[in-house]
Amino acid sequence: MKKLTPGTFQYLSNIQHLDLSKCRINFISSGAFKNLRYLEFLDLSDNRCLKFTGIVNVTNDLPSTSIRVLRINKIHQTFALNTELLKCHIKNLFNTNIVEIHLDGNRLQKSEPGVLNLLPKTLKKVSIADNQFTFGEYLLDMFSVSVNEVNISYMGMSHYLQDKDEECDAIHSDTSFCDREPHIYRPILNEINKTDFLKTNVDDQFIPIFIPHQLKRFHFRQCKLRYYFPKIFLSNNLLEYIDASFNTFYDWRGPILSLKHLKFLDLSNNFCSNVSKLFFIGAPNLTTLLVQNNLLGFVLPDDHAGETFAALTILETLHLADNRIPSLPVTIFKSQTNLRTLNLSGNMLENINFEIKHMTKLSYIDISNNRLSILEDSFTKQLDDLTKHVRHLTLDMSGNPIKCTCDSIDFIKWLTTTKVVLLNMFQQECRSMKVHLNDSLTVYNQLKKKCSSYTTTIVAVASWVVIFALAIVGGLLYRYRWKIRYLYYMVKSKASGIYQTNARRQRLLISCVHIIC
Repeated sequence: MKKLTPGTFQYLSNIQHLDLSKCRINFISSGAFKNLRYLEFLDLSDNRCLKFTGIVNVTNDLPSTSIRVLRINKIHQTFALNTELLKCHIKNLFNTNIVEIHLDGNRLQKSEPGVLNLLPKTLKKVSIADNQFTFGEYLLDMFSVSVNEVNISYMGMSHYLQDKDEECDAIHSDTSFCDREPHIYRPILNEINKTDFLKTNVDDQFIPIFIPHQLKRFHFRQCKLRYYFPKIFLSNNLLEYIDASFNTFYDWRGPILSLKHLKFLDLSNNFCSNVSKLFFIGAPNLTTLLVQNNLLGFVLPDDHAGETFAALTILETLHLADNRIPSLPVTIFKSQTNLRTLNLSGNMLENINFEIKHMTKLSYIDISNNRLSILEDSFTKQLDDLTKHVRHLTLDMSGNPIKCTCDSIDFIKWLTTTKVVLLNMFQQECRSMKVHLNDSLTVYNQLKKKCSSYTTTIVAVASWVVIFALAIVGGLLYRYRWKIRYLYYMVKSKASGIYQTNARRQRLLISCVHIIC
């Protein structure tokens, strides 16, 4: 299907859902969709010969339909030069009731100033992922958009060289349908610039950032952004969800203020090695924090006062996996009384002694793939105490070098008696016995026998050593009994100050010496 004309759908006037993706469409005539008054969903994605110039006729027809969702992803060649979205491309969409528009993978680098103002007020979701956006004045238009969700993820994403261009029969010039209006935007821009949005800020000053007031969900995942987070003050907003994962935000200084509605924050996979103790104070209502696969092991062990997460008092999910954490202070989570899920897997923990006894809602702890040989009695006691409040407290400690020796028999015994649900124990192998801990009772019984025989052996050997030592000491005392008596007498005599000088006693002493010798 190379071309769409007004007659293409003349017998399908009641159609509501129309998917024309990957149809190799080269050209769409004016009026092709005009008579589809019930059309609510239109997908023209992956028709790479269309370009933005090829959808002008489409957007002109859509006001006559009931369009709600428009998908025009990848209507440019994969390796085309970067593109620009102009007003004429979408100006007639203002008269529609569209709630979703998708423009992913179109090599977009910027938009004509004022183009976002032409989007309909009914629009709730905009997806412009996998494009080539750069920082520019056109971003100031975002403040006037009324959308709830924006996805700008995967900026500058690499593509496979094998993804060949689609062969096109008709080639349209980007300027054949549109006339630019280069001076309309300037007065508005000059007015907004009074806010210093684009000016350089000193490090100790807050940087104001303006975002759409109605925006609730913001995705900028894997955008190859490499920055530190300075002090930021966001405009009044309703943001509830932010996904900034798979970037390089290497230093979270902050704080980022005015995030009082934020509930979900994903900053995972950002190579961050520093987070300030004030960074999270602007998001007191956060319930889910995902910061796995960073380098927070360089900073969290030093937070002995528990200030890093102190502001997150209603946090329910905390993901700290793969952060190279060697240890955690006792009070690191002192403010997390509402925590339900704690993931510390894939770190370098050799011992766990932080407090969890105040987390009366905690239901899942993942400490798998660390360096734990046992769990200390203080921590297992906390777990047992929590089972009184939590019906199914679950613990995953698989992938640790658990020791099954006489030194760890108390811990193995705890595994057999605890009410905590232990996950993946069939994968957990005892380091010394080469058996799995899914049947911990059998392991405990084997250890009990082994350790009791060791005890008997140790007692017997110790007893024989004592008897042998006593025999040697007794023999020596008997052999040198007269010398010992003489030495005792001499010491006693000197101590009492008595010196016998008469000849009889001296002869007696000499006789004693002869007898001894």
